[in-house]
Amino acid sequence: MNKLLEKFHFPIEIIKTNRQKTASIKLKKEFFEIRVPKHVSNNQIKDLIINWSSWMNKKLSESKNYSILQTNKYKNGEKFSYLGRNYILKINSGNTTSIKLQSGFFHIFVKEQDINNSDVIKLLLSKWYINHAQNYLYKKTDLYSKIINVQPKSIRIKKYKSKWGSCSSNGNISYSWPIIMSPIKIIDYLVVHELCHLIEHNHSNLFWQKVQKYVPDYIFRKQYMNLNSKNWLFD
Repeated sequence: MNKLLEKFHFPIEIIKTNRQKTASIKLKKEFFEIRVPKHVSNNQIKDLIINWSSWMNKKLSESKNYSILQTNKYKNGEKFSYLGRNYILKINSGNTTSIKLQSGFFHIFVKEQDINNSDVIKLLLSKWYINHAQNYLYKKTDLYSKIINVQPKSIRIKKYKSKWGSCSSNGNISYSWPIIMSPIKIIDYLVVHELCHLIEHNHSNLFWQKVQKYVPDYIFRKQYMNLNSKNWLFD
């Protein structure tokens, strides 16, 4: 374990315990404390630290210099994510409004008088995201519904303030559309998570066993989602 930690420049303490069902991380005064279930291997811990490394760097930086989360201004040069990849916003004038992804850019075409209108840009971009989230999440849900052998009563796309999805007791599944900004593996985890609630409408051990059956590394995807969720907000 010591040789494993020597590869990272973070001060880290690993605690394996039977009390943990998922991995967790906390920044203490002088080090990071990572708690994992006893069955988690050193290689899995290594992968976990690699996935968390950017967040850990950010936390170390924030502990020294207070920073304020900047909201989007919908101007040229800003970065917006789609399926885990960042695209640079490039606003152009045109006869009609449209959006296309090309060569690493979000090309947005608006009328000349709206080229600096952030409200117009935001509305156009949000409609594009919602439309693509609906198409993509419907297809993913249909795919995994067949694999898991369940069928939701309905699928809804909305925007939550504090969660990425839900499954009602009646079998209605809802997704928060900004999840479409996240990597595909994270979207897969969310879809499987909600579909498994059609079988186990709780977060019991049986539920997590169902999730693990279809997403063996769900622990790390769940943690990645928790740590990176602010990167997928749409303000």
